[in-house]
Amino acid sequence: MQLRITRPAVVADGGTTRQFMPGLTVTVADTTAARLLRLQAAVVVDAGDADTPVEPEAPRRRRKSTDAG
Repeated sequence: MQLRITRPAVVADGGTTRQFMPGLTVTVADTTAARLLRLQAAVVVDAGDADTPVEPEAPRRRRKSTDAG
């Protein structure tokens, strides 16, 4: 999937860390694309041969100080 990066983002995936800068157009795997879309750091330029559109990952809930644990 091809994305245009709209704001700086750092993605850690499988032991590697990648930094994306605004203005770049990159081709990434669907999992990385979902993370960048969740971070609102990219827009889709070309979905390629993806059968279904990639949805952003669900936002992760932050732990509150009132949570047990």
